[in-house]
Amino acid sequence: MNEYKNEYKKSIDNLCDKNLKLEASDILNAYDRKGHRKVTSISRYLGIAAACFITVGVIGVAGIAAGAAGFGPLASLFAKKTGAEADDPEQARTDSISADLAERGYMIKTDETQSVDIFDVTFEGITGDWTGAQMIFTIHVNDADYAREHDKLYMTVYRGFDESMYSRRVDTVKVYDDDFYENISDYILFDTATAYRVDETSQDYLLTYSAYEYYMIPGNTIYTEVRSIRTSESSLIEPQDGEIMLNCTYSFILPTDINALAQTYQLSFVYRTAPKFKDENGVEYHVSEVNFSAYDTEVLCEFYYTGTSLAYVDSDFDGNYKIIGEAHQAVSAAMRLIVDGVEYEPIDLGGVYNDPSGLRRGMTTFPNVDYANASSVILTYNGTEIVLK
Repeated sequence: MNEYKNEYKKSIDNLCDKNLKLEASDILNAYDRKGHRKVTSISRYLGIAAACFITVGVIGVAGIAAGAAGFGPLASLFAKKTGAEADDPEQARTDSISADLAERGYMIKTDETQSVDIFDVTFEGITGDWTGAQMIFTIHVNDADYAREHDKLYMTVYRGFDESMYSRRVDTVKVYDDDFYENISDYILFDTATAYRVDETSQDYLLTYSAYEYYMIPGNTIYTEVRSIRTSESSLIEPQDGEIMLNCTYSFILPTDINALAQTYQLSFVYRTAPKFKDENGVEYHVSEVNFSAYDTEVLCEFYYTGTSLAYVDSDFDGNYKIIGEAHQAVSAAMRLIVDGVEYEPIDLGGVYNDPSGLRRGMTTFPNVDYANASSVILTYNGTEIVLK
């Protein structure tokens, strides 16, 4: 399963980094990336497994303090972030969930500080669950004037890898020539994130970003890096853009106790027996996996275009990706998750992964729901109901 999650992520990110800018609620839009480095990640990990039901972790971890950096309760620190809700409602939603989980004891403390120039960068720890863990950093600026002039810091980060993958980060490349762009899948691109000042008079900032699920395995050693502070909030870094390089790298060993983070429920089905529905193009979507995490609900579908009105796109997947993206997002937009009678719409319409075998994979993301305590969980698409619980 992890193999597919890794390949999906790499393929979608690399394809869209080269050709597309994918928004959660918009159709894919092509853009010219030559001369730019696209640094935002636009997909989440997906996977496939044999039919099974998996529970990772249990409720009620005891004894791990969740206070951070002397600011008091972590929930209060998250709540003080200025402007996060207006700038990035989805990050604000994630932070709210993180604060609640940390206060309940789901927190792996690291508490390591590195100082560069006027910046003290402290890796506070990790909260969340094993499929949606969040890295938490605080940044203290030892310059009151600088802090007063910046209510937020636009960052670049490497979100978390094992040692082998971390050694393949894009900053190890000396020259960004055409050969590099042709072989960009061999490298890890950095992501963007925003550190928010905790209040108007403070010199302290809170930075959070998600860890990569693929490497979040109990006992694994993880490498993450707070790379730089940018002068621009754009997700594209132009060659002339200025950066304050921090290069604060942290490594840590994940605990072997799965109870250190919150639980995730996962439903998985083999393709031939998976529940399914058909779209208006005749494409039969097989629901292969549903992940119920503390942060969201991910629905993975697998399908073929052969024998449908979209069969022609198989001859040039990359060239037809705008059409493929539109078709998949139209399906995602019509899906609903109904939990104990409450209907939820998607919060991310997702993209499509091109498997060499011709099998396609696409993901739709819904808000987090309480699967463990729900009496009824149903996925619907244009009248078709799939009972998940």
